[in-house]
Amino acid sequence: GTTRAARPRKSQKSFSMKYAVVGSGNAAWVVAQAWSERENACHGVLSRDAKSGQALATALHAQNLPLWPTSNPFAGVVLLAVSDDALPAVAQEARRAFPNALLLHLSGATDRKVLPGRSAVVWPMASLQRGGRLNHSKTHVYWEVSDEADRLEVEKLAHALSNHCHELLSDARLALHTAATLSNNFVTHLLVESRRLCNEFNVDPRWLHDLWEQTVKMQINHPTGDWQTGPARRRDERTLSGHLRILNERPELAQAYQALTASIQASYPSTSADPSVTEDALKQAPNSL
Repeated sequence: GTTRAARPRKSQKSFSMKYAVVGSGNAAWVVAQAWSERENACHGVLSRDAKSGQALATALHAQNLPLWPTSNPFAGVVLLAVSDDALPAVAQEARRAFPNALLLHLSGATDRKVLPGRSAVVWPMASLQRGGRLNHSKTHVYWEVSDEADRLEVEKLAHALSNHCHELLSDARLALHTAATLSNNFVTHLLVESRRLCNEFNVDPRWLHDLWEQTVKMQINHPTGDWQTGPARRRDERTLSGHLRILNERPELAQAYQALTASIQASYPSTSADPSVTEDALKQAPNSL
């Protein structure tokens, strides 16, 4: 997909607009509170969870609206803060309830076009937890809009969440979301499982911390280097078999180990070192494994 990056800007001055929220989970709380702190007025909250919806409406000094109103003339922004799977059906209901509104979702993985009519996306690439706040100086926010007339408003909504905002169309946003899932969610799972494995064998998992830190720093500071080491790349069958024996009681983790081994070996069909890596650079790599 095509990408258009907007220059990161300093925090915008307050601007006033009206919005409504569908949903009352973590994302609704974080984003709606950030918008209201910028002097934007919440028209109302619509939620299946009556207790949570009322709590959010109270926090935003807004109405707790019925889900769904027959037809509402509200023509501001309707934020759909619901799960990705629920978005298509919720979007249809929201369009019937708010025929004149700009529908906006927060999903990194969902196409803007699931929203009928005037539509937009504002995706903060961060874990959203109720009670938490987005870091304006570090979080990156990606936005997209269907109508040129709504561009300025959507860009301002993005900048209400972060100083670093970029226009990014749906296909490119999905690719970025996939990369984020691989490098954040999947890696987090593997770190948790690594700790669990150490604890099972009465090994202190803190002994891994230096290796983890080296690995992340090397990827950030030297992204073009070839730092992949380990038994999968070396095709060390004896070690691979030993690892799988340790994981014998954890079949799902063993399958993940085998799948990642196959992926690494497909990326490195030869066991020879990458000629672009200098001897000095290799000395810096976390090569203890």
